[in-house]
Amino acid sequence: MFRGPAEAAYPALVIGQTSDRAHLRLCHECFTDYVAAAEGTLFEVSDVISPTDDHWVCLVCRDSNANRRVFITAYPRGEAPRQFFGGFCAAHEPQVREAYLVPA
Repeated sequence: MFRGPAEAAYPALVIGQTSDRAHLRLCHECFTDYVAAAEGTLFEVSDVISPTDDHWVCLVCRDSNANRRVFITAYPRGEAPRQFFGGFCAAHEPQVREAYLVPA
């Protein structure tokens, strides 16, 4: 437990027509680390970048047959929301769940 204001992130794993989602309330330091991890491995949605087939390779092994998706919306305090996305394959689902804190 921490004292002070929390920042929120909403990760979602989409597998076919189902999704697993989480609501994370994090202290500023943990939130900063979480967003830095997303920046290092996922694509950030912007006016310039929107998802295309080239964006859906597995973020772990770079396999082009990644048929699963991860989406994160992060809400930094006092700033505009940030959105990230990426693909992953079935073999790396446990790693992606762990990395982005999405329970099974």
